[in-house]
Amino acid sequence: ATTVSGKKYSSSTADENALLVNGKVTVNLSNITVTKSGDSDGGDSSNFYGTNSGILVEGGATVNIDNATIKTTANGANGVFSYGGNGGTNGAAGDGTTVNISDSVITTTGNNAGGIMTTGGGITYASDLTVTTSGGSSAPIRTDRGGGWVYVDGGTYTSNGLGSPAIYSTAEIHVANATLISNLSEGVCIEGKNSIELTDCDLTANNTRCNGNATFLDTIMIYQSMSGDADSGTSAYTMTGGSLTSKNGHMFHVTNT
Repeated sequence: ATTVSGKKYSSSTADENALLVNGKVTVNLSNITVTKSGDSDGGDSSNFYGTNSGILVEGGATVNIDNATIKTTANGANGVFSYGGNGGTNGAAGDGTTVNISDSVITTTGNNAGGIMTTGGGITYASDLTVTTSGGSSAPIRTDRGGGWVYVDGGTYTSNGLGSPAIYSTAEIHVANATLISNLSEGVCIEGKNSIELTDCDLTANNTRCNGNATFLDTIMIYQSMSGDADSGTSAYTMTGGSLTSKNGHMFHVTNT
């Protein structure tokens, strides 16, 4: 357990984090700089458990981050990863792992490299972030197997890659007072028995290219892939206030759920 200010952390080794916090500790990180390179071919280990991320928080830790600059340039290198320890099992409770991040800039350029990432019952609170992703399957607000809880207030979240909506939900996600922009993919995706709630947000999608087996261009996509990453059940999209702009294709597309 420690408080750190003004430090720099970097890694160029595949399947290694630039910064790892693990255990029942509280860590405060202020004005830090994190850089991560070194492509991972870890697949599930990167997407479910956070290998190769810039910052990985696990083991019941609470990490408070403010005024950070985080940049990753590798495949499988999510920016900040909150892993709740439930082994990726859907519907299981996490171990209390919590990330609180504010007033920070996160930039990722690789594939499978989200901005803020939550899995395995992890918890993430984010406020006033600027998050930009450029790779495929790299949502700025990203979740995967096991889900968790994500609360976002303020900030701008921009995706530029294929299969990279501004938000990808296999979790319970609440976003308020934010600007959400997708320049190639859907605006948001909800998979299976999960949800997204937007309050006073401006969401714009310019979905110009179909991903994988997709045959439609969509802005709000609600579906079940049967991959096992999300339980089957009722999906929920709720939006109050703000604006919703679809530059191409359907506003809503619901399939297989």
